[in-house]
Amino acid sequence: MTLLEAVAALVIVGLSAVGWIGLAQGTQRTTRDAIVWERVVSTAESAMEAALLATSSPGVLSPDASSDGLRTTVTVRPHAPGISEVIVTTVAPDGTPFVLHRLVRDAAP
Repeated sequence: MTLLEAVAALVIVGLSAVGWIGLAQGTQRTTRDAIVWERVVSTAESAMEAALLATSSPGVLSPDASSDGLRTTVTVRPHAPGISEVIVTTVAPDGTPFVLHRLVRDAAP
């Protein structure tokens, strides 16, 4: 094997290694983003369920800042006679908002 062949082989092996490392890094980043998004969605759904149990008057329920960096705001506003709209907004650590809307019947007096 000549020196030129050895250098060409090293270049091919090096480029292959860089490709595999990039692929592994992309997979890891995608997995991490999916885990964060799952946390955001589950936090918003939990807040929605808590808000549905507590909906009694229109307004903004207390914002919640959880220990993992997610900000959640619950807003209840009238939608139609006898129906309220509950809006839950959860903001991920990177600033991406996730918003849930649900229409609920007002509680009977």
